[in-house]
Amino acid sequence: MFDPANQPFFRLDVAGLSRPLAVTSFSGREAVSELFAFELDVPDETIGTDPGRLMYRSCFLCLGAADQGIHAQIQGVNLRCSGLAPGHCRLFLGPRLGLLAQRLRRRLFQQRTVPGIIAQVLGEHGLRDDAFRFSLKARCVPRPYCVQFDESDLAFVQRLCAEEGIHFHFQHSRNHHRLVFTDGLGALRRTREARFCPDDGPGVEDFQVALSGRLPRRGGRGQELAQGESDLPGLHCAAFMPLSGHPCAAWNRLWLITALEHRGDSSPREPWGLFYRNLFSATSWEVALRTSRRYPKPRLSGLFRARLAAGERRASPDGQVRLAVQLLVFYQGEGARQSTCHLPLDRSAMADADAFVAGLEVGTPLWVRFADGDPDRPHIVGRAETRQWQAQSAGDPVCELLRMGHPLVLLCPPASDSRPASCGCRGCLP
Repeated sequence: MFDPANQPFFRLDVAGLSRPLAVTSFSGREAVSELFAFELDVPDETIGTDPGRLMYRSCFLCLGAADQGIHAQIQGVNLRCSGLAPGHCRLFLGPRLGLLAQRLRRRLFQQRTVPGIIAQVLGEHGLRDDAFRFSLKARCVPRPYCVQFDESDLAFVQRLCAEEGIHFHFQHSRNHHRLVFTDGLGALRRTREARFCPDDGPGVEDFQVALSGRLPRRGGRGQELAQGESDLPGLHCAAFMPLSGHPCAAWNRLWLITALEHRGDSSPREPWGLFYRNLFSATSWEVALRTSRRYPKPRLSGLFRARLAAGERRASPDGQVRLAVQLLVFYQGEGARQSTCHLPLDRSAMADADAFVAGLEVGTPLWVRFADGDPDRPHIVGRAETRQWQAQSAGDPVCELLRMGHPLVLLCPPASDSRPASCGCRGCLP
């Protein structure tokens, strides 16, 4: 139980430490489908002579009552940042999900659903079933192809969520923070009643509502956006807040918090000794959550090398023949497992597709192109090379680059009668 006589109002309980760290001031932000981030100032003497030992430890930022606060991971320690009071250290807190930004990968998933892909990516970083959950109403259809190309694991997960209409948020308790993926409102929590008290707290001190610029649906009303300020430490984003006591009776109803900024200060320079405020954004509770951020797909232009792999040729319901190939661009290095995928033929790029398939054998090098640069639309467009072509192109630096598997991108226009060749490439010479 929280004992206000013996423990500070703002404190940080860190795994492995016998005593909590007193927090003199902090600020933080949380929003739907975004990583939360907090900065805390703590006295030097409370962390000892080796602040680095705190890195990546789980912690709980307690805001008064024992169950009110933010569970996070310590992801940064700074002793000399600007604005830091003498004798203090600044800690940076964030979710474990943020560590996914540290790894970039190239890989291709085939016939997998978005929740299945996300669960695999999270599991690779040690986030098991108890660290996240899915609460989805819609059925997710397996994707024929899904490519991660030079994206961080975090950016990849965020892009898949945006494409599938899934939003995520964090639910905090003293021992962990759980990542929740949902496409509806059923998984959201409800806060205690928030009373409008502009003069004496605790409660909501300011609350204003405006209509958004979006056109309302047919027969509906425009979306209402609210901005407010309170000193209630129990508020979190992606939670329903029942408002009461406001002079505008129509506003005394359920609101959905979409973003929240926290600020707290318990330093002696404050005349009242303790300061906590949060600024929140909210919307009508019945409005579906959507993120305003966009996560564009990577564009894969040019040709990519592949080789025909051992495996059966598949015929899809649309009549296309798919060949088992290994794309070299997704090779992860020595000792990595080569994954095989089944890709369709681009018949428009072949004079006789049936003869082309009949002449292939295991190990034959192939060219693959992604239609319109879309990483989820790969096609086989032809054979990469033959012995005759190798003999003709021996010593040609351009052909050597093609053999190495680099994407082929045309950077110079072909020569014409009115414009001489601008480089020495064989295709540019008249």
